[in-house]
Amino acid sequence: MGHSDGDCLIHAVIDGLLGVAGMRDIGQMFPDTDPEYKNIRSTKLLERTMGSLGERNIEIINIDTVIIAENPRLAPFIPQMKQALCPLLGIGEEDLGIKAKTSEGIGLIGKGKAIAVLAQVLIKVP
Repeated sequence: MGHSDGDCLIHAVIDGLLGVAGMRDIGQMFPDTDPEYKNIRSTKLLERTMGSLGERNIEIINIDTVIIAENPRLAPFIPQMKQALCPLLGIGEEDLGIKAKTSEGIGLIGKGKAIAVLAQVLIKVP
């Protein structure tokens, strides 16, 4: 369980955005030692991240993600995830890739004890 709501997809996207912009990582920007972030919705953290990028006039071109989880099967939910995230990111659904993969029973992910998310972000800077 995460300190915030623990939405691993949004957390990976936030870290990708912060990294590509040369900013601090999610743990430094929103430390779990700060009670302000206890149980906060990850969408709120994403909104704050987008505000920071907006102050720098950074525009998102594309985001591509891979969620690696044995269960639940996420593919049926990808359209809903895009509908929820794209307005917050200021991009169209065609500019957000979300793929769901399993680990075929291997390791902690395969045993259902962990989830991993990879995110790549392409931005345009002024």
